[in-house]
Parts: sequence; structure tokens; C-alpha cells
Amino acid sequence: NFINVIGASTLDCSEYAAQKLGYSYEAVNILSCDKGISAPADFSPSLDEVYEILCLGQDGDISMPERTAFIADLSHRIRHETAVACVYKSTVCVAPYVTDFGALICGVSAGQNRGSGFAGMSVLATVKQLSLPCFVFCSDTVLGFYKKFGFSLWGKNAKIVF
Repeated sequence: NFINVIGASTLDCSEYAAQKLGYSYEAVNILSCDKGISAPADFSPSLDEVYEILCLGQDGDISMPERTAFIADLSHRIRHETAVACVYKSTVCVAPYVTDFGALICGVSAGQNRGSGFAGMSVLATVKQLSLPCFVFCSDTVLGFYKKFGFSLWGKNAKIVF
């Protein structure tokens, strides 16, 4: 009832919780990695550039928020050291959720450099920069990409669509 009242259209939860709730759901892989590599990456990029690269890499699964709101939010998080943005050879990796215990990588895009390996390098440079376990929620379609760069399956989550 609460979900209906607030008007949410999706719920992310553990696979166990989704099964207990009785809703049909899409399984989502949770991957982790704690070994990065040093790379000549820019950890103080223009957030306009970050936004543009993320927009270029959209594949229809995820829609980008409005530019001004995205940049204001990410800028605030970076200033307060709860987010990191990395650009490596016109690819981007954004970890918008960083705690003392780990980070969640949510924005990775090769822009127009898809297939170059540069996006994986930006992810690994981010993992190295953070020196924390880093996590990614991903579908089976990009599982191979992350595994190729040293991520391993940590668990499963569920996405319920109402």
C-alpha cells in the first residue's frame, strides 16, 4: 500500500524479499571488485563533460535526469566526498554513492568509444582511487563486461515493476 501511495513505479529489493512479497521481478546481478589499477584518469572532470558522455552512452534502459539537476547533485556529492567522477580517454565512470565501507558505481559510459576497453579502464581507475570495495548492479547483458575487468558475483537483487 505504501508504494502505491507514494506513486512509485518500481521497487529494488533483495531477491528474497521479492519472493516473499509474491511479485514477479527481474533478477539483477550485484557484482563487487576491490582491485583497481592506476591509470592517467581525471578525477576532477568537467561535470558537463561527464553528463555529455553519459548521454552518448544511453541505451534506452536508463534515462538521464535533467542536466542542471544532475550536475548540481553530483557536484554537491563530490564536494562532500560521497561521490567520485572519473574520465579516462572520453569514457566515464561515476560512483555517486561512496561511504566509509564501499561504493556503488552507477554511471559507466564509453560514449562513442564502445568496444575500446577505455570504459573498463575508467571503472578500474575509480576502484583504485576509492580504495574501497566497489559494487555494481547490472543485468545479464553487461555481466561479461564487468567480469572481464575483475568484478565477481556478490549476490542478486530484484527489480519489481508495478
